[in-house]
Amino acid sequence: MMSGQNVFPTVFDVVPMALADDDQFLRGLAWQARDANFTRYEHSFQDLSGKGDTRADRRHPIYLVYEKPGGNVLSRESLQAIKELEDDLISKPGYEDYCQLDITGNCVKPRSIIRFFDGSFVPISPVFNDPNFDNIARVLDTANNIPLLMGILHAHLGRDANIDSVTDVASSTITRSVIPFGLPLEGISDDDEMNANLTNYITSTYYSHLKRFFEDGYKGFSIYYFSEPIAVKAINDQVLKDLILVTGSFVFIFIFVWIQTQSLWIAGFSVIAITASFFGANLFYRYVLDFRLFGILHVLAIFIVLGIGADDVFVFMDTWRATAFEDYPGLEYRLSDTYRRASMTMLVTSLTTAAAFFVTGASPLLGTKTFGIFSGTLVIINYLDVIMFLPSVVVIHHNFWHDCTWCCCRPCRQHLSESSDALDRPVIKKNAIVRFFMGPYFKFVTHKICKWCIIAVFVAVLTVFTYFAATLETHKGPNLGISMPLNEIKMRGLMGANPGVFDIAGPHDTFYRYFETGIGFWLTMGYTGMPNSDSGGFGDLIGEEIDNRDTSPIVTDTDVYGTRLKYAAIKVKTSLYDKHVSLKRGLEIIDAWEDFMQVEMAKMPPSVANAFQCTCDEYNLWHSFKIRKNLADSAKRSVAIGIAIALPLLVIATQNIITGVMATISIGLTTVCVIGSIPIAGWKYGVLESGNLSMTVGLVVDYVVHLAKAYHCSTKEDRLGRLQDTLESVGVSVISGAATTIGASVFMLFAKIVFFMQFGVFIFCAISFSMLFSLGLFTTMLGIMGPQGRTGSLVVIYHRLIGRKEMDVNCDQCEGKGFHGRGKAWVPPITGNPLNHPK
Repeated sequence: MMSGQNVFPTVFDVVPMALADDDQFLRGLAWQARDANFTRYEHSFQDLSGKGDTRADRRHPIYLVYEKPGGNVLSRESLQAIKELEDDLISKPGYEDYCQLDITGNCVKPRSIIRFFDGSFVPISPVFNDPNFDNIARVLDTANNIPLLMGILHAHLGRDANIDSVTDVASSTITRSVIPFGLPLEGISDDDEMNANLTNYITSTYYSHLKRFFEDGYKGFSIYYFSEPIAVKAINDQVLKDLILVTGSFVFIFIFVWIQTQSLWIAGFSVIAITASFFGANLFYRYVLDFRLFGILHVLAIFIVLGIGADDVFVFMDTWRATAFEDYPGLEYRLSDTYRRASMTMLVTSLTTAAAFFVTGASPLLGTKTFGIFSGTLVIINYLDVIMFLPSVVVIHHNFWHDCTWCCCRPCRQHLSESSDALDRPVIKKNAIVRFFMGPYFKFVTHKICKWCIIAVFVAVLTVFTYFAATLETHKGPNLGISMPLNEIKMRGLMGANPGVFDIAGPHDTFYRYFETGIGFWLTMGYTGMPNSDSGGFGDLIGEEIDNRDTSPIVTDTDVYGTRLKYAAIKVKTSLYDKHVSLKRGLEIIDAWEDFMQVEMAKMPPSVANAFQCTCDEYNLWHSFKIRKNLADSAKRSVAIGIAIALPLLVIATQNIITGVMATISIGLTTVCVIGSIPIAGWKYGVLESGNLSMTVGLVVDYVVHLAKAYHCSTKEDRLGRLQDTLESVGVSVISGAATTIGASVFMLFAKIVFFMQFGVFIFCAISFSMLFSLGLFTTMLGIMGPQGRTGSLVVIYHRLIGRKEMDVNCDQCEGKGFHGRGKAWVPPITGNPLNHPK
């Protein structure tokens, strides 16, 4: 920051999820930039407020909802309470400086059911002057029978509303108010400054006030509210509170590593190393890969590295402890052996995990793409950090504090021996968890009855979760016969009938902008310049520009007619909402509209046959369906490719086809259960769900790899002996790694932000299933059908390819073959004249 570098280019308010090549996305951009290539002509309208456009544009209104479940919000007491609450809100200091202004320059009254009683609609009927709420049913029934007011009334009533003046009944369990604010502000020209001032006023004045109403209610009402500035502040405040839970995760992992290693020195530097890998990965991501997006998904990657980093620490430490039972000439030999074993195990798990994340980098969605690349980079950096940093920490601890024990977090020295032989030949009792895995647990998973019961249980679980995984979802027009008077004959009649607007002499003989003239006449209410609902509702759908040949001023010279029509749009309002429409149905609707447009465009003249349909507002509904489809496809593709990559890596790591295939099957079955947990939780494909699924393989692969690698490294020949060695050597590592990741994710379950809570639930499910399937199903499968001896070994297959037999032995002088038969001496070939050699 001192050099002006933005090391963390954070973007937390939005997750970039645009498909740059999608037709619907490009159409939306085209519509938003529709005026970019020409000078659009704007018809002039009178300013009736006398104050210009100061605070005429409604911005950031506060929406209030009053609810009485089983009660009535239209009773006299309820309406009086609503009026008092509205008066309280609009009487706050400074309100008159930020309220929306009407055409008279006064604050616009809140939009609510109260307006039917306070005289606001008296020009329509005197019945609407009932400030004491004496005739509630009559007033509302009258409004319900006036077309102009019917829609306004229904907007403030619930579906269960009942209005009947005959029986004097007026009831509803819910109603609402809208408190309007306005922009632009007088004396400020900068849009950002104006918006910031209004936002600060709303949050500082109403945030705590409305929060108290929401929590405590108001005179028997349940109060709900919404305002964009208040919502943004509430979310930001809650995000900061939820991120404090990250501290809890760090503390938990630190304490767990401390307990496992029994060393404050190792635990402290392990957490420092894990944390450093996060910042190191960001530097590589930011400056080497040159990505300039760091969003909320990237922050959540800290939970991934906490679990993976702690797992690597446990692997190294467990391997270090295991070497204590062997004799070495010196400490450096022990460290070298530990480093060789642990680094290879960590390398395999890191590569498979990183590969699964890097697959997500192929996504066209920037948010998902950068998250996958950053997470994959983070795993690799963490691996390098641990293997380069941790050995030094462990050696220093061994040389200075190895003989220290601790109790109740208070270290005390107990020098067991001053002899250096104590370091090389320690008398150490094996960990209780290690004894459990190599004893009772091994007998359980290999028991002739229990092992088949275990298989049966997992088959049942898989059946249920496979079913739910399969249910995971993402989320012709009539002829109206309209005839408009816009042809030349009718428009000439219209123009002639309005000599105060159009020149009586009429347009020149070649004038043909009659359609545009009719549109201008309609939008401007006969070129009177009076603001109206038509100009406000349809003005943005029609684009006009000056035509140097046909455009002429009206008689008053305040406006022009005969403009050139550059574009026109038809806006169709629907009840579609993407959260309530399945992905399949949404795509069908898009295709139906596309088919409709193709049919209609075939009927059009060439000049207007290139129209398109889109949901072109800021929230592009059609594009959101395409994003959901891409998210679903990307998640499935990432899972499939991740498993496909894991297979060869596992086969190479274990050097055994059978073990690699069995491990991959276990990963695949674990992934199915993780996917099945999403619909069980009531979720569908979304940004977070897709990101989670994309990293599923990367999360669930670790523990299976540990077990498969340990099975391969066992010196035993039979499968049961190998399985017991496997459980003894890495069982505690699997439990420790799972415990740290699950423990870290538990803190996120208490988050209020759904985004964080869902991530915590996903991590919890993924790691839990991974641990259960690796220690449960995979170990049972190894006990039943694990390869014995050299069965399935890649080395055997390679030897067969080069013609080496099982009994052949290595040889470094065998004409490059590298082997010869056992018991056969190698005879160098005779060169030169054979007669010179003795027989």
